[in-house]
Amino acid sequence: MNTEFVIDRENNQLLMTITAEFRHRMSNDHVRIGFSAANRILKEQFECPEDLILGECLTPTASVDNEYLNRCCVTWTFSLISKSPAPVAKKARTRSKKSTTRVK
Repeated sequence: MNTEFVIDRENNQLLMTITAEFRHRMSNDHVRIGFSAANRILKEQFECPEDLILGECLTPTASVDNEYLNRCCVTWTFSLISKSPAPVAKKARTRSKKSTTRVK
């Protein structure tokens, strides 16, 4: 089983692809990976960059099953949220009061 992570910064997405070897014989292991197992793999193996926050999964219904050839390689898509820098407070300008003297 191979796991690959790709960060797509243009679309702000994380693509996690899990590939399992096709089960040719019944004596080979049967591999099934749903969203909950994929989410566990993501938390264990992926570390998000400091400028991004991992959002929700956009394809939670995808699953890997090595009994079917078309389901041996599946990609889950997660949204990425960019951290905005903390707002910088502007310093208030202090003005000296002009003294006025009136001459009568």
